[in-house]
Amino acid sequence: GSVVYTERFTTNFQVDFDFRKFPFDTQTFLIHLDAVQPEEYVVLRDLEEFSDISEDHGEDEFILTSFHTHVSSNIDSSGESFSNFTFSFEAPRHLNYYVFRIFVPIGLITLVSWFTFFLRDFQQRIEMTSGNLLVFIAFSFSIAGNYPRLGYLTLLDTVMVVVFIGSALVIVYNVTMKRLEASGQETLVNRIDNIMDWGYPLLYAAMLGILIRAFF
Repeated sequence: GSVVYTERFTTNFQVDFDFRKFPFDTQTFLIHLDAVQPEEYVVLRDLEEFSDISEDHGEDEFILTSFHTHVSSNIDSSGESFSNFTFSFEAPRHLNYYVFRIFVPIGLITLVSWFTFFLRDFQQRIEMTSGNLLVFIAFSFSIAGNYPRLGYLTLLDTVMVVVFIGSALVIVYNVTMKRLEASGQETLVNRIDNIMDWGYPLLYAAMLGILIRAFF
């Protein structure tokens, strides 16, 4: 005859995440089961309506929706065939938090830094860009707890470094222009400044393009 055997159990699994594209990363979750007896005795099958992701899974960080199942068999060194079952799903990350909590403030800080280029008083520029840099440093400390602590840089880490360097270089640029103006080279200052009025955002766009190409 035949026997139908069912079992319910709860277990924890560990996943090695790849955070290089964080927070635009999509993580792969994989559960793989191997039968310990040959297919002569045990065959694993995907029962319809039993493989699913609970609506109450409780994971707010990722979007868990679709999944895939796969049943196959492996032949070991003795020539016996063993059944195996794989349940997998890819989970993109919820982005609303990161967009409004991190990227919108970064964009505003960068925008304020660019707007200072339309001031013709370099002393005011230095004061405003210095204050803007302090705001960015305070902002970066406030969100430091949201970063995964890793041995490599993520996309978000790289964006923060680029914005920090850009904000610091704007101060250096304004101080240099102030010294040139004080030395009587106003014609040269105006020529360079007219180029940088629109060169600054173009440089930022180019750097972001390089980052996107490097990570994606």
